[in-house]
Amino acid sequence: MTERKVRVNYYYGKEELYEIIKKIVNKRLSANEREVVEENRSSEIARKTFKYNHIFSGILKCHECNENMSYNKKYGGYNCINSQRGEGKCTDHFVKEEYLLEIIKNNLKVYIDNNINIEELYKIENKKAITADGYKKELNKIKRELQKIENQVELMYSHDIDDPINKRNIKSLMRALQKRQQFLIIKRSYVEGLKERNEIEGNLYYESYKEEMDKMLDLGYIDKNFIESLVEKIIVSEDENLNEKKIDIYYKFKN
Repeated sequence: MTERKVRVNYYYGKEELYEIIKKIVNKRLSANEREVVEENRSSEIARKTFKYNHIFSGILKCHECNENMSYNKKYGGYNCINSQRGEGKCTDHFVKEEYLLEIIKNNLKVYIDNNINIEELYKIENKKAITADGYKKELNKIKRELQKIENQVELMYSHDIDDPINKRNIKSLMRALQKRQQFLIIKRSYVEGLKERNEIEGNLYYESYKEEMDKMLDLGYIDKNFIESLVEKIIVSEDENLNEKKIDIYYKFKN
């Protein structure tokens, strides 16, 4: 197979790239994906994924016959299905997998550097902050009510009441206030425990989120799901007269 001059064109869709990337990261961090995420952290397994799953299968199309391009193990790349069948059914398109990965990674790197606010991507939809604020409000509410009960108890102790009926009423009210006070103290302890656990879980989630997002933005691991999420299709064509190969990459995100 003779080497030809290669011309690469890029076309863009309508989605925001950072929204697509956030969806990929959240999917990788979801409960049913955790095992996959752990496996993907191994570079050896990542290489096996490239080798056996052929990340561009189903995305690469031949311009001349509109058929898919399938992986050819012998050459480490893809060529038109019809050309593999012989009988001159199509031209012998061929593109190496490593070459496609390289041009897409380089193009995405430039796009990310120029168009994405990385700090924006690290906002986890503000869920942790909202939840923490909710705990704070509840604790303040409990604190105010406990202070109110304490003031009422002090007020009752400060009055010397001789009337037996009023004394019984005061004792009954005192018992009710003390019961409410005990309940609020237990509730405060419970809410504080929830807040602490939530903060720990939130921090752990954020660390995992940031780790995955860093890898994603650094393009350190590209799998089939990543490519399918970002790329609509790739069309390969040959111009025999110009001895030129043309690769048209259609992204799902907008420019």
